[in-house]
Amino acid sequence: MKPMKSMNNFYYFLAGCVFILYTIGHVYQGEVTAFAFAENSGLAAPSASILFYVWHVGTVSLLMYAAAFFVFAYARRPAATVMAAWLILALTTGQLLVFIASFVYIQPEALYGLVPPVVTWVATIYLQYLGISEARSYEWSETINAPEE
Repeated sequence: MKPMKSMNNFYYFLAGCVFILYTIGHVYQGEVTAFAFAENSGLAAPSASILFYVWHVGTVSLLMYAAAFFVFAYARRPAATVMAAWLILALTTGQLLVFIASFVYIQPEALYGLVPPVVTWVATIYLQYLGISEARSYEWSETINAPEE
């Protein structure tokens, strides 16, 4: 049996854990609020289908981000993860901005309730940034210690 690979980037691992927690919260909120609202409000079938689809795309995205960061945490060449991690960081930042803008546009009176999710979202973005910074530090060591060709 092979020994388990060592973790190279703890920040990526933490980001993956937070994305798993987000996924659990997202699934719970979908069942309790979004889908209950769709059933009880008599939402038209096309609108309910769009809500169902978009909600599940978000769930799958969160799971994929978690999986990616778990893979990145154990990557043999951490510097090779930087570009993909920047892409995920850009996507999550964009999703945060859309999330906030949606509430400002649709339900501005509910902005105070956004503080906990926004704070944790920003913390996750910061964890991603710290992970990228740590992975980039490997670039220098890989360049300096690269075998001569």
